[in-house]
Amino acid sequence: MTTSLIREPRPRRGALARTDPEIASPRPPALGCTDDVADLVITTSYHLLRVSFTEAQGFFGLRPIWSKGGLFFGCTWDERCLYVGCRNSHVGGVLNPRGESILRFDNRLAFKDVWFRSRALADVHQICRIGGDIWATNTYYNSLLILNRQTAASTSYAPLGKSTEPGSAVRGDINHYNTIRYDGRTVYVIASNINARTGAGNRRRSELLLIDPLTRVVTKKFQLQGLAAHDIWKERHEYLSLASDRGGVCGNARRTRWQFKPWLRGLAIWDHLMFCGWTPVNADRNTRAKRDTTAIIVVNRNTDRVIDRLDLRCAGEVNDVMILNQPDQARFNQEPFHRSRAGRPAKRRR
Repeated sequence: MTTSLIREPRPRRGALARTDPEIASPRPPALGCTDDVADLVITTSYHLLRVSFTEAQGFFGLRPIWSKGGLFFGCTWDERCLYVGCRNSHVGGVLNPRGESILRFDNRLAFKDVWFRSRALADVHQICRIGGDIWATNTYYNSLLILNRQTAASTSYAPLGKSTEPGSAVRGDINHYNTIRYDGRTVYVIASNINARTGAGNRRRSELLLIDPLTRVVTKKFQLQGLAAHDIWKERHEYLSLASDRGGVCGNARRTRWQFKPWLRGLAIWDHLMFCGWTPVNADRNTRAKRDTTAIIVVNRNTDRVIDRLDLRCAGEVNDVMILNQPDQARFNQEPFHRSRAGRPAKRRR
């Protein structure tokens, strides 16, 4: 079944300006307080945002957490902090000569510090906590950068071999690593295989790499049935991802019935609900980053229908979506950043 994002006109629940965000919805509840609320963190070109969602009320409590710097990309967490990748540039294809950063926020989502900044990190996409380390997609160098959480000491790891000219148009960013997730045993990395500097004509089918984090060896590879894949999760023994440039969901075994309009990136899954970032243009990264209107769409996975949408004006492209207080299937149901008052992840009432 094909699902369209074209819906009847509806009032906008939140609006964001790049320099002085305007919040048009009531303040959200305390984090992790209720079982039926999903608290989301959203990274975009210009903002790190927080918003809450219930099926009865929809989205509410949209507010910026941090707006200094950008582009904001992948996020991960440990017991004390939220980590967010930051490119220190508002232009997607331009690298900051001073390097890129990983920011830290405390468990109240207040800015803590710039935990890491280096020219060794370039074109960061997703990041992921794996044991005592933070693994970051170091896309410009066609590798992963592994950072010790205690010392921030870094090690480079190239799953499919080093490129001959890092960052060059043809021989540099040849695999375009953009997704990294961990299920407690295996690291999952997507090689999108789209060269961002040569355009769509150079695209190959994306691959999913399964990596042993101890030996740092690729144990399995799957070809994904789509182009420009982002995000990864598992359903019924099949790995699924977003085929961003076609606006759909695809797997390693077959195409799925979900189909939207491009561009899709950033995903969180809570029970039967899927929260997905949508940028309504399939264009180069600079054009996507400057979009004035993007959105988070909510899909009921039981019916494959879009049940809600949050428009984000002047936020730029949506890059990552994360659930703070509930198990997230798109992050292999790892322990969430915030817990319920009972001291355990909140359970969903059917």
